[in-house]
Parts: sequence; structure tokens; C-alpha cells
Amino acid sequence: TPPNLQGEGGITVRFEGRVDDMPSHVRRARVYVSPRLSGLGLSTKLLLGLENGVPTVTTPHGIRGYNITQYDGAQGVLVAPPDDPGAFADAVSRILTQEDLWQKASDGGVRHARHQFSREAQRSDVERLLWLAEAHKGGR
Repeated sequence: TPPNLQGEGGITVRFEGRVDDMPSHVRRARVYVSPRLSGLGLSTKLLLGLENGVPTVTTPHGIRGYNITQYDGAQGVLVAPPDDPGAFADAVSRILTQEDLWQKASDGGVRHARHQFSREAQRSDVERLLWLAEAHKGGR
């Protein structure tokens, strides 16, 4: 595990390495930073952050599959271009230093996670897929 980093304004970045109880660990964070450039599927850590009110800074690749359309924190996420480290660092700095933006992202993430990933939402998605499969089968 790399050593901790001390940033401006007393901000400390900790590299934790392996974490056995991820939900408890995520709830203690002020921000989840995911400079994701590749990978498959949904980032479950991002979902943990959203549902626990931890704002996220990530790239467009990091939000794939989350149906996030507002990149300004309203859905819990600030999205920065993957090829602009300065913009990414600025987004992290803004979420850490602007309390109103942090609160907007925290509340928005919880709302988005509940709306998108609740049992009711999942049930509705499955019902829609079954209906489409049945309609497709009937159209043969």
C-alpha cells in the first residue's frame, strides 16, 4: 500500500489497501474518487458510495450502467474528462471544499441509488424485460 498523501488545506489522501468491511469503510469517507478508464460492468463501490451519501468523482467510464445524466453532483457524481487530470483534481477539490456542492451530491446520490437500484426498480425492470421477451416471442 502506498503511503498517505498530504494535500493543500490539510486534506489527507489515504490508500487503504484491502478492506474487509467495505460498507462501513465507505460510510466514513468524505468522497469516493474513481479515475476509472476501463473495466467491465458496474462499479459496486460506486453504488455503495451513492447509497451511503458519499459523493463520487469519476470519469464517464466510471458511471457506465448507472443512468447518470447530470454530471454536476445532482445525482451524486461529479464527472471529469478522463484525459484532463487538472479537471479531475479540481472536481475532487470542489467536492471537498464546497459544503453546498457536497450536500447536493450526497443527497442526490442517495436519491438516485434508491430510484435506480431499489427492489421496486429492479422488479419493474425485470417485468419490462419479461414483457418484451414475450412480445418478441409472439412476433415470430
